[in-house]
Amino acid sequence: MREGSPLEFPCVMSVKAVGRWSEDFEEHVLALARRHAASAEAESDRGRTSRSGVYRAVTLRVSFDDRAQLDALYAALTDDPRVLWSM
Repeated sequence: MREGSPLEFPCVMSVKAVGRWSEDFEEHVLALARRHAASAEAESDRGRTSRSGVYRAVTLRVSFDDRAQLDALYAALTDDPRVLWSM
């Protein structure tokens, strides 16, 4: 555990990513996540489209072995041009 961090590893967390709607957005985010954590799985509802139909959100359940793996996934999501926001 990193000093000041409430996280203990290994841990399972939900990761959410939002981008512009496209047919393959969920698959794109899942493939990106699996490069950093092979355990990544889409949650049962897979994702939601905004009321306007412009944006798509996908939530993943990911098992992280350590903080470096978590940080690497969030860096990849931040750097990806199709992902507008993640948490």
